[in-house]
This record gives sequence, structure tokens and C-alpha cells, in this order.
Amino acid sequence: MIVNVVGVSYKEMEVGLREQLAWTQTKRMEYQIQLFESVGGNVLLSTCNRFELYYTGADTDVLEVIEGIIDQLNPEDGPIFRERLWSLTGDAAITHLLKVTAGLDSMVLGEDQILSQVKDAWLLASKMGISNKILNRLFQESIRFSKEIRTRVGISHLPISVAYLAYKRAMDFLRTRGGNGVMIVGLGETGRLVKKYFDEVASKEGLVIYKTSRSICQMNGVDLDDGTLPYEERYAFLSQVDCIISATSSPHYIFSYDRLLETMNLYQGEAKNQLFIDLAVPADIERRIDTMDYIQVLGIDEIGKTIEDNLEVRREMADRMMEKIPHEVEMLKDWMMRSVADPTIEGLHNKVQTAYGDAMDLIHKKIQLSQKESAYIEKVIKSAVLRVVKEPILGLKNMEQDELKEALTLMKKLYDLE
Repeated sequence: MIVNVVGVSYKEMEVGLREQLAWTQTKRMEYQIQLFESVGGNVLLSTCNRFELYYTGADTDVLEVIEGIIDQLNPEDGPIFRERLWSLTGDAAITHLLKVTAGLDSMVLGEDQILSQVKDAWLLASKMGISNKILNRLFQESIRFSKEIRTRVGISHLPISVAYLAYKRAMDFLRTRGGNGVMIVGLGETGRLVKKYFDEVASKEGLVIYKTSRSICQMNGVDLDDGTLPYEERYAFLSQVDCIISATSSPHYIFSYDRLLETMNLYQGEAKNQLFIDLAVPADIERRIDTMDYIQVLGIDEIGKTIEDNLEVRREMADRMMEKIPHEVEMLKDWMMRSVADPTIEGLHNKVQTAYGDAMDLIHKKIQLSQKESAYIEKVIKSAVLRVVKEPILGLKNMEQDELKEALTLMKKLYDLE
């Protein structure tokens, strides 16, 4: 069984096209169930910066998988996605997942948020029953490796993430323009992280932080009594803020060009410099807003291109992390190879149990034994039968890959384990 991945990220495709792959959780689940029926075990990692489908099966399944994804998209964009969707198999797929989970393939090098996103994707597939033994082990080890190597190298101590970069851009804008009002729309994982950074400096910088949930507040653990604005009042409060950061999962614009024009009277005729930062995919903020006087809009791709002072340090740390990946890949490959023998080993154990049970039944029919005598004979027979398969099982576990394949084929024929 081979591990494969098909995907696309911010590296190959601009955000406007990636929006088509920003499926709702319901749509992702429906597609994964459909794929499970045709190909088998799979895990779908979908974030604002990447769409990656991990599955086990023959590498020849890749064309079927790619076409299945394209079928969900706008037909006119099919040729573009067919050209830019990439696939990896075997060692390359395992290496890629380890890099992704450790933040080494992220727009913001070494960022932490991807680790929880990988974990959530795997847990969802597990709960749905569409992951499998191979994928479970692969994702568990990738998560373990990421946590371990981040701690050892210390890359997480340098706070860079898309949320952090958005906060930095916003603070630069506020300090330059002399503003102090911030609105954060969407209190999911990214929104809460952005708010955390602002909260840490709010008192010192004299900031006023407004926050609003996108839909049902309870979904994100938000208490409306804590000062959270009703989502419907977001336009009404624009006159009181200088910077707006939006990070929701809405399929529609949170701030539209036409609606914003209607609210300009809130500014009482005075020009107000404002910065809109859009961290959502699909976009929360209509890009035309950027054409309005005194208003600037930054999307997630532009935020990701921000260069931080400590980025060079992160690159050095990332190089040290990359050095550890080949060893992890070899360990996972070794486990996967040996796991191929598990059904044969289980079959041998079943044969032993059957032979042991048949022998004891025959003895009990022919000989009247006391409880003590029966227990002793059971122990002796069981031990003797197990010795017959002990050496073959140990041999299977210690064989090299080519030898193992031949031995498994022979064992299945000799013991009728098909």
C-alpha cells in the first residue's frame, strides 16, 4: 500500500483560484466519503494556503483523484487546475507531510498554526472512519515529529505567523497614521490569535479593540456580554476604527464595495485613512474597496510576503529541522513495510489457535482428566504449537523488503492464508 498526496498551495496558485478549493466542511466530508468508496483511506488538509489530499492506494489512482477534484470546480478553470495540481507518491509524499506539519512548507516559515490544522484534518477523517492504519500512523508520527523538533530547535520561540504578520502590518499602519481603533471580524482560530497579539499591547498603545463573531457566537466560545459586537453592526462601527482585520469562513463578502459606499456618511464628510486586512479564503473583503480614496486593502498573499527581521534566523533553524526528516521517513517506511506482514502473522496465529483448540477437544473426548491435569496439558500443547510458528514470525519481522514480499507469498500458499 503506497502513500500518495495530490494538492496545490499558495506556491502554485493565486488566492483568486484557490478560493474554489475553500470548501465547506460538509462538502469536504461528502467528497472524502465518496473517495473512500472508490480509492480507500484518505485525509484532506484544507487551509487558506493549501489544499492537499493524502490517500493510500496505487500511484495509478492519481489521475482519477485529480479529475475527481476538478469535477467539483468551475468547468472553465479545469485546464488550469489540471496543469497546476501536483502529486507525490511514496517517500516524496511522506517527506512532504513531515515538512508541512513542521511548518517548513508554509508561506510563513515555521509557523505554528499548520500543526493544529494537520491534526484537525486527521482527527476528522478518523472520526468519519475513512482514515486507515497507514494514514493514522503517518499523521501521528508527523505530529509527534513536528512537536519534538520545534521544541528542540526552538523555532516556535520566534513569533511569526500570518496572524502575527497581520498584527505587525496593522500596528505599523496605526503608528504611522496615529490611529487607535481596530476591528477584528471572525473569532475562529486565526481571529483569536490576531486578537491575542493586540490584547498584549492594547493598554500600552492606547488601542480600542472591537471584535465581532461571524455567525453563532457559541460556536467559537464567544460570550456576547464580553464586549463582542453583533456581526450585523460591523458597518456601523467602521467610523470608529482605523484598521479592520477579517478572518471568517464565510462564502460571501463580509465587506462589499457598494455597502461600504453607503456607509461613508458615517465619517461625517471627513476623509479617514483605513487599512483592511483580509486573512480569509474565500475573500471576506471585496477587492474593489482598494480603489476608494484613503483606503488600502491587503490580502493574505500580500501579508505572507512581509519580510521579518528574524526570518533569516528561522531559515537557519528550518535547515536544522530538514536534516532530521530523512531519518523519520526511513523509520516510517520500515514500519509500513513490516505492517504488510501483519495479516499473514495474524493468519498464522489463527491457525495455531484452531490447531490448539482441535487438539484439546480430541483429548477431552478420549481421556477423562482432572482440572489440574487438563490445565497442564493445555499449557504444554499450546507452547508446543506456538513454537512451530515462532521462528517464521520472527523471520518475517527481520527480513528486508524484497525478501519479505517473496516470503509472504510463500507463507500464504503453504498455510492457505488467502
